[in-house]
Amino acid sequence: MAALGLWTATRRGLDSRRLALAGVLLAVTLGNLYFWGTVNMLGDLADPTDGLVRFLGPYYHVDLLLPTVAFGAVGVRRGWEWVRTTVEERVEPDRVRPALAVAVVLLATLGGATAVAVAAEPVGDNLEVTRQYEQAYEPFETDDFADSVVFLPTPYGDWLNHPFQALRNDPGFDDGTVYAMQHRQFAVVDAYPDRTYYRYVFRGQWAPFLGLSVEPHVQRVRVVEGGAVRTDVSAGLPGEAELVSLRLTDGQEDAYATARGAETLNLTVRVDDAETRLSGPALDETVTVPTPNSGPVAVNAFVDYGTGAGVTYRVVVPVERTETGVRALTPRLEMCRDQRRCGGEAAYIPGSHREGIRLNATLTEADS
Repeated sequence: MAALGLWTATRRGLDSRRLALAGVLLAVTLGNLYFWGTVNMLGDLADPTDGLVRFLGPYYHVDLLLPTVAFGAVGVRRGWEWVRTTVEERVEPDRVRPALAVAVVLLATLGGATAVAVAAEPVGDNLEVTRQYEQAYEPFETDDFADSVVFLPTPYGDWLNHPFQALRNDPGFDDGTVYAMQHRQFAVVDAYPDRTYYRYVFRGQWAPFLGLSVEPHVQRVRVVEGGAVRTDVSAGLPGEAELVSLRLTDGQEDAYATARGAETLNLTVRVDDAETRLSGPALDETVTVPTPNSGPVAVNAFVDYGTGAGVTYRVVVPVERTETGVRALTPRLEMCRDQRRCGGEAAYIPGSHREGIRLNATLTEADS
């Protein structure tokens, strides 16, 4: 219909508006030739692994929709004129109206049935994806984050609005909520020193297109600065736990310790401008690593059930050296049943785990 409409408009003469619409058709097509959106458009709609085209169609050519619909309307009108003229020429005058009515019913039935058949499956697929997104965005629908900074994870790489398309900054970055990736967090804190800070985390695989939901959580984040800072960690140990293997890391160096015979694992992570120290009453020894200039220090505690199975608690503390000592942010907490989920897809969410699994961390200024 769009092709018929374009042909009809060209024959009748293109005014400036029609010419602009036709130009969009050409510009968008040529502009995408060297972009991977063209590969997406040529994908196999029936193949669920063939990129976004399976769920969104020719997504990167959506700008063609307006001229296609506009010229399509011209084409429909031209087709109707042809049908009416043909009927008037070949049907007796007293039967023209009934014949045209039958033609309208037939065309509407055919067009409607075709539209439903074509659209039903992708609309259903996208409805399911939308439901997964609604669950992921639920904290932002129920809580007020005005005059705040929210740090976002990056499950798809270093992209702020991918996949969090709904969480967008205003152009001036000076009103409402500011969203930032969980990189260079102290630079963000320095840029917005008088705001309230939060961290968005989730549990589960971020794959809404597979019908998988994540469980979201928004964590309040505090900034603590001093000659030294400390994080007091309390982790529950299920009854079947036999041994806890701990690793303290600054990303470059690692230090190891073990713990036995405790119902609750109590740890202290003390950070100053020289070293980060992990200690606790159940540990076989106190261990240290150098404090990074700026970056996270992490404690990984594998709770071994004695069968090779177990869970891992992970406490990640963002730290940065200052002229007078160090500063740190409230740690990110994870509980991993699968090591592949550690690092972004295994957030510890209070009240969402089996009995005996609990984790808490409190950040305070330490005595120098």
